[in-house]
Amino acid sequence: MRLTADADHDLANIYVQGVQTFGATQADRYIDDLLRALDRIQDFPKIARLRDDITPAVRAYIFRSHVILYDVEDGDGVVVVRIRHAHEDWLSPVQEIDQR
Repeated sequence: MRLTADADHDLANIYVQGVQTFGATQADRYIDDLLRALDRIQDFPKIARLRDDITPAVRAYIFRSHVILYDVEDGDGVVVVRIRHAHEDWLSPVQEIDQR
């Protein structure tokens, strides 16, 4: 599994916002659970449906308050493109990506 720079940045922001909003203990738990969700995606890459209405087409896995947007590529396996809050306009940032 590989995270794009944007996805890695998203993950860091989720943690920081979690600490600021809910405290370190809860933020640690949430990130641990999110990392387990990423492991599950790696184990079952087609667990989420392909969103061909998004350009480029990606899979969207719902994890609690977030949407994990990823692709399955030959050689690289799972590539996590973004991890966005479900209430954000998470379609626009994906459509702006021209390389993964």
